[in-house]
Amino acid sequence: MNRDDQIVRMFGAFGVKPSKSRLEIYLEWADKISYESLTNIIDDVINEEDRLPTISSLNKINRGSAASNQQYIDPENRCMYCEGIGIIPYIKENDGVYIEYQARCKCSSGMRYSKGIPNYFDIYPDFQFEWDRGKFSTYIQLFLRERYERLR
Repeated sequence: MNRDDQIVRMFGAFGVKPSKSRLEIYLEWADKISYESLTNIIDDVINEEDRLPTISSLNKINRGSAASNQQYIDPENRCMYCEGIGIIPYIKENDGVYIEYQARCKCSSGMRYSKGIPNYFDIYPDFQFEWDRGKFSTYIQLFLRERYERLR
């Protein structure tokens, strides 16, 4: 399947018959990214979106996709909640057994994850543990300490 077919497939998935000029705009956009990225973005759009996204939305998805493929997180710009990974762990106790779960952060790194993963701040509007920012610069550091205390 070539680039043109991928774009036509996306329009078809949303039941949209594009005008020639609209199709050309989307094809120009598709020519600016790698074929692999295009395929991944279109698959994500078809599986996650309710309606055909604009070029602006596709660019945001592409940036999020590129961020998820990065191995290095800039320490100057990392999130103080999740340290830039987009996921915040939390612990639940069930009959004396502690189980660790993970939820999406509200930062841009967290937004790249599926909406099927719960948002941490919907579960805990503040935080699960009281965070003394003088002792722990990120919430993950506090969480690791709390987990250690419960497991010893």
